[in-house]
Amino acid sequence: MLSGDRLLLFSVANALHCPSSRTIYLTFINCHVFTIIIMTCIRPFSVEDGIIRLRSWFASNPDVNPSGAGEQSASSVTRILDCLRDLQNVSSLRPVDRVIMYVGAMMTDALISKNEIEKYSAVLSALAKSVDTQRHVIAAFEWFCGSHKPIFAPKFPLVLKALYDAEIVEEDVFFSWSADYAKNDYSADDSLIGIDTLEELKVSSQPFITWLREADDEEDEDDEEEED
Repeated sequence: MLSGDRLLLFSVANALHCPSSRTIYLTFINCHVFTIIIMTCIRPFSVEDGIIRLRSWFASNPDVNPSGAGEQSASSVTRILDCLRDLQNVSSLRPVDRVIMYVGAMMTDALISKNEIEKYSAVLSALAKSVDTQRHVIAAFEWFCGSHKPIFAPKFPLVLKALYDAEIVEEDVFFSWSADYAKNDYSADDSLIGIDTLEELKVSSQPFITWLREADDEEDEDDEEEED
């Protein structure tokens, strides 16, 4: 014999598979038992879990090119963005976590040697349509280089330049990021990367920021000479 609570659990589990009876069962269900069922069926997951689920989704959808390139590029990018949005929403993750999940699932130890930022630029660009989302992209690579694969921490300026060269992040966004606090509203969660690491990455990026400013100044001077 099933106990009262176990019988209710068994009944509702069956009801969830039968839309016509779902309302009837839920009418009689105890709130405590309902909470248990909801927590069991819809269990929040972490960003790391999201990365694993995204990889699994790609494996289950071989017709989707993970880079978003190829003949069906527009369709692939759209489906990838939809998947990332669903993964974020189902566990109430932050907007920056969409980019972190994609970067974590796609980028490897060949990030620089095989120019993976350029390879995956179609999706990264689609994830970086605004100033805010471009800041999310920078934050995702802070996490990748500073925490996920710290071997890339010394090469962080090269990663930023790759984002610039691929036209994923605009120079003004780099300037605003550089002037902001190391830990800011766009940064990855504290559980993913510490403030000390963020500060170290910000300091290491200064040669790139200096180069970017000088290149911008030279371009302004050239424009002025042409006007004269």
